[in-house]
Formats: sequence, structure tokens, C-alpha cells
Amino acid sequence: MADIDYSNAIILLYHGVTSQKCQGIRNFSGKHIAQDEFDRQIRYISKDCNPVSLRELVRLLRQDQPLPEKTVAITFDDSFKNVFLNGYPILRKYNVPATLFISTGFVDQKKIVWADILELIVDSLDADDNFSTCLANSGYRGFINLNNREDKVKTLTQIKAYLKSSQEDLKQRLISSLLDQFAQIIEQEESENYFTFSWNDIQDMDKDDLIEIGAHTVNHTILSKVSKEEAEQEIVLSKRNLVSHLGHEIDLFSYPEGGLDHYNQEIIDLLKGNGFIASPSAVDGDNPLGADPFHLKRIMPGFMGTEFPFDYGKH
Repeated sequence: MADIDYSNAIILLYHGVTSQKCQGIRNFSGKHIAQDEFDRQIRYISKDCNPVSLRELVRLLRQDQPLPEKTVAITFDDSFKNVFLNGYPILRKYNVPATLFISTGFVDQKKIVWADILELIVDSLDADDNFSTCLANSGYRGFINLNNREDKVKTLTQIKAYLKSSQEDLKQRLISSLLDQFAQIIEQEESENYFTFSWNDIQDMDKDDLIEIGAHTVNHTILSKVSKEEAEQEIVLSKRNLVSHLGHEIDLFSYPEGGLDHYNQEIIDLLKGNGFIASPSAVDGDNPLGADPFHLKRIMPGFMGTEFPFDYGKH
């Protein structure tokens, strides 16, 4: 368990909550936390922590007095339907608030985020010259080996790292090429871990005082990897889509991918100019009093072996 200062604010970042046993390399990263483990974590938070909404956490960080010990906010990024099916009932069960950051272009669409497209293709192949050719044409010169699970995980991890550091147009060209070559793999996918919210799902949760909704761009675009104009369009349209469907102001945002090189001051200025009051990153850590609401750190329990930041063995 990492060293955490429990007098600071802790924001937990989840993506999905799965009820499935995953095969092959699917969900090897732990992006979708097991439903029973999520139940265990939320139960602990409800009994031994001070769970607050992200909005309340931002307010508390602006004040001078010390935070209540173990102040925690729960957040979800992306638009996975299994959050509605498996995660939301657990939040309700323990009366713990959460913020859901929505990539609006995936709502009511059979559309899979780029990293999951790669995961499905790599998992499904043993060897394929078309796959290697697509990658080579994009400029990728890293490891490619599909012989076994270990090599597939290494291949997928390196391709994802390459694309996260690349400009958005290169990433989109590669993903489009892979979709053309391997459309059948994607079209046949039926796992709940890749399905996305409907607007009805979001509207149902938005009516609940425990849930607040924030924006996460339209297309899950890494904002620092596109022009200022395209970044602003992603920000503005995602907010407009949410306001249109929910009927109220949206002033919380989170950066897609959320690494230190995935946002910058120009992006922060765009967010502030469009009425946003906070945007957490995916940089690991806790948040002391006075922390900048546009540089908030989060911890991802279960993702790539990251531990839940509390000792809940007695629970």
C-alpha cells in the first residue's frame, strides 16, 4: 500500500465495475474492477472514511481549516455501462456519492474507445501481417509478438504508450486502419465491459443526489495532442451535449488519459473560459489544502496493480 497522507483529500478514479471473469488479455490492466471488490472498497469508505462529492472536496480544499481525516471522493471516467449496471447499485447501497465523467460521443453508440479496440484485436490474434503493417505504417517500431499472453500484454502496453505520446491525428489514422482490417472482431464483441451508457442511464443517475455528472470530451481526445481550436470544440460540445440532455449546468471536467503531458495551461484556460471549476488529472497522489482544482491528483485502485489506499483487512 502506497504512503498516503490521510489528512489530505483523496480522489479515487475508477473506469468500470465488472461482473465477468475476463479471458485472455482482456482487462489485464484491471481497468474494470471486480464487482465484489468494488463493494468491499465502497463499504469500507462508507464506514471508515469521510466520503464527499468531488464538488464538496474542491470546496473543502479552498478553506483554511484542516480536512476531516480520510476525506475521499469517488470518480469514474469514460462511459462504461457496467458502472450503471454494477457500480451504481453499490454506491446507492452504501450511500456514497460519486462523480461520473462522460465522453458524450460514446453515449447511445456501439462505439469502443481506442485502447479497448487495440485490446480486443491483440487478444483475438495469434499472428497477422496486416496488424504489423498497420503499425509500421503509423511509425510504430516497438515490440510486436502475439505468441502468448505475456507477449500480447507487452505488445499492447507498448503500442498504447506510443499512441498516448503521439498526436491525435496519427492515433486516429491507425485506429481507423485497424478497424477497416479487423471490423469483424469489433462487430462481434458482446462483453458488457465494452458497452457504453445510454442517455437514459445517465439521466436516471443524474436524478440521484448522490451522483454528479461531468464532461470528459466528446471523443475521449487527448487535448494536448490537438490544436487549440479542436480542443475547445471537444470541451464545448461535450458540455453542450450534457446540458442539452440533463437540463442543468455542467461545470466539472476530467482530462482524457490525464497524464502530465495530456493537458497544459492552455487547456486549463479553455476550461475556465467555458465555466468549469475543476478538472482532476490521472496523476497518482493525494491533495493537500490549497491544491489547484485543475491539477488534482487521483488514485486508481486495481489499475496495473495499484493498491486500494486504505488498510481494510478487518472489513
